[in-house]
Amino acid sequence: MNNHIIGGIGILMSIILFGMTVIPSTVISLSGVERGNDQSLYLIGTALFNNSFIPLIVSIVFLFVGIRYLIKGIKEYYNFS
Repeated sequence: MNNHIIGGIGILMSIILFGMTVIPSTVISLSGVERGNDQSLYLIGTALFNNSFIPLIVSIVFLFVGIRYLIKGIKEYYNFS
């Protein structure tokens, strides 16, 4: 049961960290674009890479660790080999 909790917390932390990373990058990218310009998607990717590369990597690590613990908890709960 503890693995379920650890896995859920890991996935939740990944979602929260990713959201806290994407929202400021979107605001930064939109502040440099005049209205009506279609390059906003390109600027969002650039802002994500320049401003929040490390938090995105940490978010991906939390996601994979959370999924691993969740699978481990399911295997223990249902006695899979």
